[in-house]
Amino acid sequence: MSLHAIEIERSVLNTLMSIPAAYDSVSGLGEHLFFADRHKEIFTAIQEIKLLGQHADQPLVADHLEKRKIDTATLLGLMRGGYQSTVLHDHVAKLAELSVRRAAQQALRIAIHAIEDQPDQSAQLVVNNAVDALITANLQGDSKKAVTMRAAAMDFVH
Repeated sequence: MSLHAIEIERSVLNTLMSIPAAYDSVSGLGEHLFFADRHKEIFTAIQEIKLLGQHADQPLVADHLEKRKIDTATLLGLMRGGYQSTVLHDHVAKLAELSVRRAAQQALRIAIHAIEDQPDQSAQLVVNNAVDALITANLQGDSKKAVTMRAAAMDFVH
């Protein structure tokens, strides 16, 4: 399973820049949802413009990125694509799920490296402890995300 969805990221960003009410209509938006670094930069610009009380349309976002000396080529590519999400909430939920899966995979990589330091423990025990710790520390008891994270962990292990 892929851990990112670039086209969904593009669609969400286009929607946020095209529809003034879109940003405020979706909860859980954050830079962590985006896999592509350029998309993170664009989202951060949108977020900063929104904090100033303005609609983060494409020209304002481009100007904001240029002032921060960030290349606007990706933004121009988004503008040429021009498609918007008609299911913004679903797309944001998908990006959140993928973000959780990436976090789980990163935790598992750390756990696997830890196995070398603890040869007396089984790999499965180390992996289970790492996943449980990540769920406890970062997901604050959200059972839906916990199930997603456990599934991602098991996919990675097997």
